[in-house]
Amino acid sequence: MGIRVGNRHSGLRSERRLDVSSPCQDGAGFLATPNLLLYGTAGVAYGQTKDTYTANTAGVGTVATASISDVRAGWTAGAGIEGAFGGGWSAKVEYLYMDLGKLEQTVTIPPAALAATFNSRLTDNIVRVGLNYKWGGGY
Repeated sequence: MGIRVGNRHSGLRSERRLDVSSPCQDGAGFLATPNLLLYGTAGVAYGQTKDTYTANTAGVGTVATASISDVRAGWTAGAGIEGAFGGGWSAKVEYLYMDLGKLEQTVTIPPAALAATFNSRLTDNIVRVGLNYKWGGGY
């Protein structure tokens, strides 16, 4: 996500990256047919965010930069479907929504007395596709 405050010659730019995200979840489901599992899942999620701020001034260029790294914790919930198609093989598709909470950061650039406050909600949408093999038969 990038946000620009100011005109094209002077201003403050913000970028956010979610470098690492890891949900830790549990789930429950039911067999819709003998070979088709529908399930829901929920749990705890965490991720490392990195925010980078760059201030530019007309005629001078970049006057300041700052980076902030933070580990955030929150929650995750989702649903999936898994189907067995014989020979020990199955395939699945799963969707997860992850919410790491709200974040407010204020950045002040001393030479220009420029201050900007950034409010955001840290969320992510994850789709997983998988192919599984069960050793020892089954399905």
